Amino acid sequence: MNGVVPGGSEKAGSGFDSLAATKYLKNQTYNALVDAYSPKMDAALDKKFVGNASATSLWNDITSNYNGFVSQYGKLASTAAALAGKDVSFKEVDTNLGEFVTAKALDGLFVKVGAQEKEIRKNPFQWASDIIQKVFGAVANTLNGSANSEE
Repeated sequence: MNGVVPGGSEKAGSGFDSLAATKYLKNQTYNALVDAYSPKMDAALDKKFVGNASATSLWNDITSNYNGFVSQYGKLASTAAALAGKDVSFKEVDTNLGEFVTAKALDGLFVKVGAQEKEIRKNPFQWASDIIQKVFGAVANTLNGSANSEE
């Protein structure tokens, strides 16, 4: 998504980090968000949907087989890939589907937040004027409403 990566180090000219606020927000909230949403994801993914199987049970079957392969043959497979001119490393996959899905969703969320931060930093005066107009417009409407009710 336009080169924005969660936790990335994209700079916007003269050494300024254009994703500093997003990185700070992610660092401060990511683990708590995973902890908060993973149980909800687990509950949804544990529901039986096909032939008395849930997404979690299918994921566990697949990742257990894959992780078994990686622990037994991962180094051999990586070496074979290197001999074929491919840079491939085989790593075990997280078997907790709820945490995995939640983490991927949050990564996507922070990509979107980072993209929005970059847009705000491109034209901060437009963003600020919109906020100021909303805030003071709401205050003016409130004041006008109370002035009209006193009449």
